[in-house]
Amino acid sequence: MVVEHGDTMSGIAAQFGVDLGALIASNADTVPNPDFLYPGQVLRLP
Repeated sequence: MVVEHGDTMSGIAAQFGVDLGALIASNADTVPNPDFLYPGQVLRLP
């Protein structure tokens, strides 16, 4: 999924019904700090 302005890891996890920890772990290589997302970033869903 592509990050949009205002998205957060917890919001994305809730939207797609996935575990927050699993979402963070699935994207650890491309999102070093899960508190900072940028529009246009591509996240993998677990």
